[in-house]
Amino acid sequence: MLKFAFDKWMKVLCIFTLVFFVLSMTGAACSSSSSTSKYKTDAISDTYKVPASQTSKTFNVLANDKGSGLKVVTTGYITTAKGGKVLMKSNGAFSYVKPVACSKKSDSFTYKAVNRYGAYDTAKVTLNFKCSTSCSTCSKTSTCSKTSTCSKTSTCTKCSCK
Repeated sequence: MLKFAFDKWMKVLCIFTLVFFVLSMTGAACSSSSSTSKYKTDAISDTYKVPASQTSKTFNVLANDKGSGLKVVTTGYITTAKGGKVLMKSNGAFSYVKPVACSKKSDSFTYKAVNRYGAYDTAKVTLNFKCSTSCSTCSKTSTCSKTSTCSKTSTCTKCSCK
């Protein structure tokens, strides 16, 4: 009977050892220092080209970010670094609704992305403007040359008739 009990416990011990070995090899028996990559959020900075005349184009800041169930924390109207306005939605979609003067070649803002586990990260969005190079110039042949007033801007001379 002693041999029977010993054999039974030996089988249990062998099975336990085998199960533990299989679990440890497959990663199912993780320790407390397990990887938390599924809980991590990685907000990646974005750069977009925005035509100066087109303010209705929609972009998405979350398109290149990494994480599970990402959302943008701050939504609504956001003031940019140079005084422009961005309309941000929680799904990452945004449009540049109040552009700054085109003499400024770029503008930027930051956003915070959060995942379903509450982990967050912050990234910067840079908006590069495609400014129009065409402009009206005052000439001696303009129809209102005697009453026109011209003002010089960064690259153009613009006229208005009074």
